[in-house]
Amino acid sequence: MSVVALDAPELAGQLIGAQKWPIAVKLHGDFRSRRLKNTTDELRQQDAALRQQLVDACRRSGLVVAGYSGRDDSVMDALETALNQPGGYPGGLFWLHRGSDPPLGRVIRLLQRASDAGVECGLVRIESFDEILRDLVRLLPALDTSALNALATGRSRVSGAPEPSGQRGWPLIRLNGLAVTIPANCRKLVCTIEGVAAARSAVAEANARLIVTRTQAGVLGFGSDAEFRRVFDPFGITAFDLATFEKRRLRYESGERGLLRDALVEALCAAKNVRAIRRRSADLLVPVDPADSAWDGLRAITHQTTGTVPKHPDLKWHEGVGVRLDWADDGLWLLLDPKIVFEGVTDATKAITADFARERTVKRYNRDLDRLIDFWAKRLAGEALLALSIGDGIDARFAVGKNTAFSKLVQP
Repeated sequence: MSVVALDAPELAGQLIGAQKWPIAVKLHGDFRSRRLKNTTDELRQQDAALRQQLVDACRRSGLVVAGYSGRDDSVMDALETALNQPGGYPGGLFWLHRGSDPPLGRVIRLLQRASDAGVECGLVRIESFDEILRDLVRLLPALDTSALNALATGRSRVSGAPEPSGQRGWPLIRLNGLAVTIPANCRKLVCTIEGVAAARSAVAEANARLIVTRTQAGVLGFGSDAEFRRVFDPFGITAFDLATFEKRRLRYESGERGLLRDALVEALCAAKNVRAIRRRSADLLVPVDPADSAWDGLRAITHQTTGTVPKHPDLKWHEGVGVRLDWADDGLWLLLDPKIVFEGVTDATKAITADFARERTVKRYNRDLDRLIDFWAKRLAGEALLALSIGDGIDARFAVGKNTAFSKLVQP
């Protein structure tokens, strides 16, 4: 890899022109460089020649931004300058963004300006750079991914602990994961519809009882075969088959793992008297009827299960739990995160809800947290949890264990 810092800005143009990829251009300098910019005044006025190389590159090709928030005005100025050039970003402008919070205002404005200028662009929400890069690599059919697959499976530094005997033979650390048994198959169909959003929009517009995602392999999902054909026949179905869930695709946040999480949440809502508030990183479950006696155990721990934030009657809160799927010990686990769940939150009231949640939970030490995890574990556990309870087609059937994972110290 070639590296360009502030002491040789002209080198960037030479390397880019010669297509000597990969090239790392350090706009803020490098500790090895004789010139280093890291003060506020210096960051406002980057080296003009080096910044121009960035502008020229964006004018000749597209740009994917990863690991950058957009806080540096000098860099954002350069990206906007490139947009002002005729034919800027011919390959598109895509901003990778982690988390559920919106990006900075200047990023939103840049993407809006790009869209108005006819540039293909968008905000792409991701879990991590490693995971999005892995998904992109899998889109290259001619690429041998055996080394990548081996890397993903060979870095584990844990091993399964033996089943406890019930006697205090060694220290245990209680974890917040419940073992999950997943369905072996789902429906797979190939058609012309493109993208997860389009597939789910088609399901919603048809008011169909389907749980779907869209991957490189096609549309994957659970539901009645008749419903699948009703929704997707207009998109020219060319194959109607089954897909098997492969472990290698469940080790990271793939479309398959997302589909299973959606289906599991539906199954829990159907069987456990909870409703879901969807979030990108984790789904939030709260009681459908907090006054029901089924929630007496939760009330005994928290004293109150729902209410409104003082002086803010529009802000309703609930005792709930965040759930998501993760991979460990060669299987999927349902992770539990007891928390206060809010409804009616706006940008103006985020700080208010954060303070309220902090005050309500600040004294929940190990004993109370252990009781909460124990409650939710027993509440959500079950066999034969069905997402749709249909009579034909492919349903999603899960089993969730009631015993949380645990670990023990292994001496090196």
